[in-house]
Amino acid sequence: RMGLAVFYARGHPSNFHGGFDAAPAAPDANLAELAAVFWALAHHPRGQQLLVFSDSAHALRSVQMLLTDSGGASWAGADARWRPLVRAIHWLLRLRSAPTSLASMTASRCCCVPTVPMRWRHS
Repeated sequence: RMGLAVFYARGHPSNFHGGFDAAPAAPDANLAELAAVFWALAHHPRGQQLLVFSDSAHALRSVQMLLTDSGGASWAGADARWRPLVRAIHWLLRLRSAPTSLASMTASRCCCVPTVPMRWRHS
């Protein structure tokens, strides 16, 4: 069983934490990080600006590649274990009508303090 969490602010109604069962060949930290990005994109109003902080270099690279690729080659080249999830993230990003940004942070810091601001921006 794998876990994920999405945190907006203390007491915010959109905060989420939960678990999911991954396929036997797929469970690793990269899948959980991508699942958290997917959840945030799926549940955040697509017309409102979204800033996602992550300490996962893999999630940052994967989503950044998706934003620069309108044809879908990035998700097609993703690891087969999580290709369907990367493809779903690709389409959720394309459906957003407000700016979406991703920032790197260290796991030991507060989620509100990025170590690298605005890695990319999509609008």
